[in-house]
Amino acid sequence: MRSLPQNVIPPVIQKADPDSEPVMTIAVASDRNLRDDRDCRQVDPPHPETVDGVGEVSMSGGRERQIRIYIDAEKLSAYGITINEVSRAIREENVESPGGRIIRGASELGVRTMGRIDAASQFSDIIVRNNAGSPIRLKDIGKLEDDIQEPRTYASLDKKPAVLMEVRRQSGTNTVKIIDAVRKKLSDIEKELPAGFTLRITRDQSVFIRASIDSLQEHLLLGSLLASLIVWIFIRNLRSVIIASVAIPTSIIATFTLMEALDFTLNNMTLLALTLAVGIVIDDAIVVLENIYRYVEEKGYTPFRAAIDGTKEIALAVISHYAVAGNHLRPDSFYDGLCPPLRLSIRLDHSLSIIVSLLVSFTLTPMLSSRLLKSRSDDEKGEKKDKTHERHASKESKFFIILDRAYGWMLEWSLKHRAIVVIICLAVFATTFPFKLDWSRLDSTRRPERVDGFARYPKGHRSWPPLNSHRGNVGTHEERGQGSRLRRASGAS
Repeated sequence: MRSLPQNVIPPVIQKADPDSEPVMTIAVASDRNLRDDRDCRQVDPPHPETVDGVGEVSMSGGRERQIRIYIDAEKLSAYGITINEVSRAIREENVESPGGRIIRGASELGVRTMGRIDAASQFSDIIVRNNAGSPIRLKDIGKLEDDIQEPRTYASLDKKPAVLMEVRRQSGTNTVKIIDAVRKKLSDIEKELPAGFTLRITRDQSVFIRASIDSLQEHLLLGSLLASLIVWIFIRNLRSVIIASVAIPTSIIATFTLMEALDFTLNNMTLLALTLAVGIVIDDAIVVLENIYRYVEEKGYTPFRAAIDGTKEIALAVISHYAVAGNHLRPDSFYDGLCPPLRLSIRLDHSLSIIVSLLVSFTLTPMLSSRLLKSRSDDEKGEKKDKTHERHASKESKFFIILDRAYGWMLEWSLKHRAIVVIICLAVFATTFPFKLDWSRLDSTRRPERVDGFARYPKGHRSWPPLNSHRGNVGTHEERGQGSRLRRASGAS
């Protein structure tokens, strides 16, 4: 590194980690000069970096102020001055360094030498050399311009030049809390911006996390309601409905305890695993409950004995079902690269929820059934029977007879017309291909100021109602050869 120029950034080795991806992107756009845009990050207070949990805020777009010095080679030769002398004089005059300490009693103050030059006119007066008492200044051998640096990055928001701030969180911190805290800071930042500047959030990972949590709650609630409805339709027993309604949420909620013990967090991967597990939990809660109820209604067992024998009879089938359901994500382990680590949390959380559901099916469901279900002898002792209950709880009822005949006819027809069934399945499978995204429609367009290219969206994309803004960028201050282009849909905050 010592042999390289001073302005070369030292190489950095970074681990490819999903936690290092930006959790939030803030765009500041304006029709004013790009240098003014760039100065927006100097607004004080506050900065996004000051938020607790923020690890880094990287910038892209905009151009910083730059003092350009043009040296006349003929004048240098006439005065006998080398370019190294000019460079050394500029460095020595434009410096800010520690100046010692001032100790006063129990207090100590740091002294700093303020020698940094801000105005271009001050650069012009820098003395490069003294020839026989006659100072040779920088303006004598060249000229200066107060300008902005050449473009090294490019960013835009709705076709306006912009500065993008990508917020990255510290490892192990809560994404939602960090983004909420940054949003509070942004309200103060927006008040400090000059007139004509627009501040907008173009990426917010908390939206997807909150949507995943809402989706899990929705699936859990609807699953419990629909499972209870199915139990009521086919068994017509209110006590059975209560058992199913308790067993299903218990399995999911108990999974959070194991996740806490294994130091798992609620993120898109873990929430996806829990959402996938809701269906399996519902199936097992109904299967075990229905078999216990069958022992009570058809065989006349007491609820306590039916809970034991009914669970034993179906135990092997339920365990086999769990074994298959718990390993259907196992093929992910054979992927190379980043896929196995990313999908590990899905497999583990999914397996945890299945294990908890198995325990609930073999413990809580039989226990509640033995306590809440009523045997035939209880009804025969004088309790008033519900005729509707008798009609629908037996397989000899008209409802089940019609259902059984319809199902039998459907199976018989399918077996006699195998070719038609196969053709229908292939046709349904073929309908999935037309919806594949056509990437060939993406083209490229040239941008000025040394931007090599930009991916352009297909024509007509602006007519899609959910889209209300788009942003793009090429490179950051650390990485010049990267680019992206994103659109934000309405409703995404």
